[in-house]
Amino acid sequence: MDVRAVLFVEPLGQLTQPSGYMRTCYLEPITLECLAAAAEEAGFEAQVVSGCVTEEDIRAAVRKGKPRVAGFSVHTYVYDTALLLAKVARETAHSLGYHLVTVFGGCHPSALPGEVASQPSVDFVVVGEGERTLQELLSVVADGGDAHNVRGLWFSENGQLVFTGRRERVCCLDDLPWPKRFPRFLNRAKQYQIAYPPPGRQVRIAQVMYSRGCPFSCMFCSSESTWGREAHWRSPSKVVDEIQFLADRYGTNLVYFPDLTFNANRQKVLDLCEEFVSRRPPVHWWGLFRADLLDKELLDSLAAAGCVKISLGMESPDDDIAQDVKGTYHAEHAGLHEILCYADNLGLIIKAFLIIGFPSETPELIRGYKDLLLDLPIDELRVTFATPFPGTRFYTECIKAGWLPDKPDWAKFTTEQPVLAHPTIPAVELEGLREELVTGFYIDNRYAKHAVSKVTKFPHLIDSWREYFRFLVTKDVFRGREQQAEKLITRLELCVSPARGQHGVHVSP
Repeated sequence: MDVRAVLFVEPLGQLTQPSGYMRTCYLEPITLECLAAAAEEAGFEAQVVSGCVTEEDIRAAVRKGKPRVAGFSVHTYVYDTALLLAKVARETAHSLGYHLVTVFGGCHPSALPGEVASQPSVDFVVVGEGERTLQELLSVVADGGDAHNVRGLWFSENGQLVFTGRRERVCCLDDLPWPKRFPRFLNRAKQYQIAYPPPGRQVRIAQVMYSRGCPFSCMFCSSESTWGREAHWRSPSKVVDEIQFLADRYGTNLVYFPDLTFNANRQKVLDLCEEFVSRRPPVHWWGLFRADLLDKELLDSLAAAGCVKISLGMESPDDDIAQDVKGTYHAEHAGLHEILCYADNLGLIIKAFLIIGFPSETPELIRGYKDLLLDLPIDELRVTFATPFPGTRFYTECIKAGWLPDKPDWAKFTTEQPVLAHPTIPAVELEGLREELVTGFYIDNRYAKHAVSKVTKFPHLIDSWREYFRFLVTKDVFRGREQQAEKLITRLELCVSPARGQHGVHVSP
């Protein structure tokens, strides 16, 4: 046993492979990379296992590194898997003659800490932000000490649950170490969507955080149980320092910002764009935006700074449902049309995140979404099913209304399948409605006209469309309509001159 060795595990189960409707990328395990960096800053050696993690993977990792602590980053849908893997890790360590301490963190344990801490294969639960709590806990385990003095922990002691108190957020994110990057994850990372550069020309794409937390409280999001309602930000210079490092060290040419709401603070976005324009790192980037906080000046700044794509959490094209789901939301259809047309004319790729299956929806309402969406210059759709995750207002409402069983099957909480007992729409019908919506949107002649117009104005994007639609074909999104998808690709290729159509031309901002 090595008392300074830590094993970090993020099981992704069935969602390791991208799908056509929702997960269209494979990204590095940024959470584990942040924790590994924090552990090494405190003098520990970190080993990381992420992806479709098997019991044998865990046995091999424990035998190889003989870690004193195993930390699991746990999404709801892999909670039961993580418990099993933690049990296997402990048993393997026991066979080697020592006790392995298991630690659970992430959105699910932060939402249900008492339940998780009661499990026999879990020693500690870290709630909320993990780095500082982890560092102190590792020192307690390695050097001796009292876990009661480490804020941010839940654990079971003599049959009683102990909570050591909420830890204050890290206000100055610049004080945290950069994530520990692992080439094996970066080498595999791809975004199989309408992106620039397209997948075939992406090089070690990476995730970089600008902020943590979100000031909003959407009914489906568990952010508040993890971060609270306050967002904290890094300094723009430190962000671009990290991006320049990624480009210099690994050749990274595309960065994704996984911030929950990238434009929650308008001035912070403008400040970062100014830093990008000043320094010109050879990297394109994109992030997650709130539609009702966009404006023309902001969009101009984004385009000038190398942003190539804006992903919008629309949730629903229906104004009433969007307002109900997102709380304070002011992007009505008419205003949204104007601002998205402006973004479209700048050449920004526009992706819409939608959720269907809310209890108030009807089949007729969902079928009407296609026309509303086609009235907007949207390039790409991501459609998931309404999923009441623990720690959300939606979860509380569904439990009270009886739309969820007392003991849900957490393995189904992937957002790839319906999990709540919808009051009027059977699950199989909801799945059919999603297929009808997505396929119908892409094969509609109105979408083809939009795509042709955009690629004509911005011919460097031709490969982005070509590769994305061929990816969708391989994922059976166009099941039975593959020829219509190929016709769209042919139309796009015909509108771009051969000299530019093959490799694309892009003038860096």
